[in-house]
Amino acid sequence: MRPLSTSQAIAPAFGRTRLLLYRPFQWSSHLKLTLVAVATSGLLLNFRYTLPGALAIELPPIPAAFQHASGFVILAVIAALLAIDLVILFFYFMARLRFALFHSLVEGSRSLGPEMKIYEREAGRFFRAKIAVWLGIAGLAAAVVVVAAIVVLTVANLRTPEGKYDTGVFLVLFFPALGFLAFVVILSLLAQIVVNDFMLPHIALEGASPGEAWRAVRTRMRADREAFFSYFLFRVLILIMVAPVLAGLGFVLLWPVFWILGASATGYAALFDEASGLLGGIRIGASILFAVLAVAAGVAGSAVLGGPLVVFLRAHALYFYGSRFAPLGKRLYPKEAEAGAPVGA
Repeated sequence: MRPLSTSQAIAPAFGRTRLLLYRPFQWSSHLKLTLVAVATSGLLLNFRYTLPGALAIELPPIPAAFQHASGFVILAVIAALLAIDLVILFFYFMARLRFALFHSLVEGSRSLGPEMKIYEREAGRFFRAKIAVWLGIAGLAAAVVVVAAIVVLTVANLRTPEGKYDTGVFLVLFFPALGFLAFVVILSLLAQIVVNDFMLPHIALEGASPGEAWRAVRTRMRADREAFFSYFLFRVLILIMVAPVLAGLGFVLLWPVFWILGASATGYAALFDEASGLLGGIRIGASILFAVLAVAAGVAGSAVLGGPLVVFLRAHALYFYGSRFAPLGKRLYPKEAEAGAPVGA
């Protein structure tokens, strides 16, 4: 088959999304897949919900003498290292889930547990590639901060003879700094798209290292620059256009839920105001309960509203790149592959 353009890959991507999520429709599998989709993509909608200040949990202060003890320093270092380990484990788990979702989309399977075991080694390689990208993005973000600090200090120190801020100096420095910020944001988005949409199939299906996957993707991008540019543009524009709509729908649909939770939390705050002992424990338990319910409502709303969009984008990436990558194309078009028709390149 010929390589699909960005627009040509939309129809089969819609078909694959409909087949996976709605044929037949089951709430359990639908929520499972959409939740994994939004969690692995980071597309969790921001729903405003604040618990009353009276339900805040106040921990007793740490004694000053203990803070200066050598044991406290050791415990603080251990806690920091443990927190870092937990964050790393969380993102590694997200990488495993991303591979499970990849397998589900390719094979049309709705299970995720067995798929996580299939790509255990490949997920580790993908995770290392993601770490390299995150470090690069962090370095660029640090460069943005440095540039912003230079602009602020220069504008603050260079003034006119009258002692006023020099508007000309500000404009000369502001627009290049703004352009550099836009460059960093665009480069970060492109890096994420390349790793998640194009490098992942090479790592999953060929067992390629991150370097080998990048070289293979770069070769295909150089051979078909126009198609890949349109793909990048499509991905960025669809998120810019659709994300505000989803956020608005989420606010309208979930506002009654958050209002009920907020009113209930306010009632408990008034009922157990300044309580101690058993009642204080109930107050803390209520605080944790309403916080968990608020997070659960927000995550569920993100899965229901944003999940189908993310699944479609993942399917669209598979069909677009699968028409250029034979091992993936043969999985997506098994009948054509069995008939001996060329699928991908």
